[in-house]
Amino acid sequence: MTYTASLEGYVEVTSSVLIKVLEREDDPEVQLPAPVMGNITISPRAGEPRVFDLVLSGYGNASNIEWLVGGRLIASSSPTAVCELPASGVHTVTCRLTGLDGSVLTEDKELVCRDNYHREATWAGVAYGYVATDEVQVEIEDGSPFTAAPAKLEGKGYVTVSGTPSESDIGKSFRVTAGADSWTITVYRAEAYAPVALFDAEVLEDGRTVRATFTGDHASSYSFDFDGDGIPEPGNEFAYPDSGRHAIVCTAFNNVSETSHTKMVELPSERTEEVHVISLTDFRMEAGERMDILVSTDSGDRLTVSGSAARFVKVDGGSIEVEPTEKGVFDLVVTVSHSDGSTESKTVKVTVEGSEMDDLREDRHDLTTVLAVFFVMAVIAVALLVLGDSGRLRRRAKR
Repeated sequence: MTYTASLEGYVEVTSSVLIKVLEREDDPEVQLPAPVMGNITISPRAGEPRVFDLVLSGYGNASNIEWLVGGRLIASSSPTAVCELPASGVHTVTCRLTGLDGSVLTEDKELVCRDNYHREATWAGVAYGYVATDEVQVEIEDGSPFTAAPAKLEGKGYVTVSGTPSESDIGKSFRVTAGADSWTITVYRAEAYAPVALFDAEVLEDGRTVRATFTGDHASSYSFDFDGDGIPEPGNEFAYPDSGRHAIVCTAFNNVSETSHTKMVELPSERTEEVHVISLTDFRMEAGERMDILVSTDSGDRLTVSGSAARFVKVDGGSIEVEPTEKGVFDLVVTVSHSDGSTESKTVKVTVEGSEMDDLREDRHDLTTVLAVFFVMAVIAVALLVLGDSGRLRRRAKR
């Protein structure tokens, strides 16, 4: 169907479908074929926890196909369906096939889902489920809304922990022990919106410890991964062993979904050992790098800097912070003014080099410049040749 719009705005579009209806014969000798169920296949989707594809193949003589999970209708009129389970556990999948003759066939298959959303969390009014792989002894703290029940599928035994907490359970935690394994289930208030995983990060006085403060919303719980190994650290502070840029990932979750947010934090470089101003020497560094130099001073002394390097050097108490942004060779004059009026000063040379990427960009720029000059010279040479040929042609024409 093709539609060509002539006016801007919303246009109502309708379509018609022709359905061929066959009249059923009333003759009792005319027998419509009975339905054939076929084979049911249940497959988990890779990378999508608790999501399964349901497929009916080899069926026949069906006027309708319905899929039910736990007695709840999830799809109809199709031999395939997608099922997203609310929690792990042993679930019953039912395929109901209605035949052309009006008869109905049903077949049940048990589905074991072990993709628990968060084993240690559940929400009021939301079903909780967890499946232990073996037939172990399960003990649940008294007064909890959860129960343990054995289950067997295809000859293998399981133990399921399930239940739906109420509003009165919010804020409570219940201990569960399954054999040698144990965990605590905390009940949260159910949220209507996805969590927002925002946070602030500050560097503490030691220059290596970072404190993260959660500022997001709609989160039942959150955690911080400071070292990038994918495993959240306990608490909200972390001490880094070295300086530089570090990524902090905050992960927040609730009954709706799980989200994450990443923030970069810059830690200052290591301060050098304290040196006397006269002992300062020339040094080299890269553009964008930072160097802190501690200068030996006494109480009442004043530290100042000057020279061409002063524009990227800052004085902080008894130290100077060098952080150049461009390449070149610069003079740095460091002066210590004592309380008795005397001064000590030293001039050093600061050589700032570019990073490998800067050098590569400069090489490309130089190559571009050389090619441009060569191109211009070639154009001039061609123009001179053309002018010379035209002059010779005019002289021949005069003869």
